[in-house]
Amino acid sequence: MSRFSLLASSLLMLTVGCIAVAEDPKPAEAKAEPEDRTEVERKDELKTKERPAAASDPIARQWDEAKQTYREQLQKLNEEVLARVASLENKARESGDLARVKQYKAMADAFRDEGTLPSVYNSADYDRKVKVVQEDLRREAKLAIAAYLKEKQDYEAEDLDQELKEILADEGPADSGKRAATDNRKRFMNTSYGALIVHVRGKKWEQIHPETKKHSWWLTETGRDENYIYLHCPDKGQHWRIGEKRMDFIQPDKSWAWLSNGYWEKPDDR
Repeated sequence: MSRFSLLASSLLMLTVGCIAVAEDPKPAEAKAEPEDRTEVERKDELKTKERPAAASDPIARQWDEAKQTYREQLQKLNEEVLARVASLENKARESGDLARVKQYKAMADAFRDEGTLPSVYNSADYDRKVKVVQEDLRREAKLAIAAYLKEKQDYEAEDLDQELKEILADEGPADSGKRAATDNRKRFMNTSYGALIVHVRGKKWEQIHPETKKHSWWLTETGRDENYIYLHCPDKGQHWRIGEKRMDFIQPDKSWAWLSNGYWEKPDDR
């Protein structure tokens, strides 16, 4: 083989390797509060050995489909709420009622940013519809957990049960309560990974692609202060904190390590 062929082959392998890294960057797994680091590492190793590949795991695929259906149903319900507000706003515009227009716009913004249900939408009806969607997800989770236990995939069953709890954990205000309502930290642009982390409602956050809006991860807010917002990503088993210009993840020794760079979008940029 000529030197040119060898060089071309090496470059091709290097390019493929770089693309693979760029598409799926995976920081080291981190646990928030390991009582015994050696024991945690041993359990993680056992989980890895027992866990089937996602592509060959029909139970995981079915659960992923159930989560996607859940997201789509909630999104449809939220769009229904916003459509109700939008119809009233349009009527106010047609009648030249500036005060009403501003009122309905504020309602829509509060619903998007804080999860505050507009007063023009029946709250009992909304709660009933949310419960129906959640019960559907619980039923799918119960079936998946039973299937894992039957296959003696106990760690998978535990992970799925925990993920279900994380997904259904909120709908209420975040731990930081009133402060969250006036906090402008709603959308963090992760420039290192080309991802957007957005506040959905209450404690719930979501990571999406900034252009296609494709869903990546659900996140749960675990706390906030003037410097950071703390999030848990159950899919990756990691705890993150988002500062002004960077994201960190917690390591097994409980220290924080750099994960990525980014910035909080200003309200005017949205």
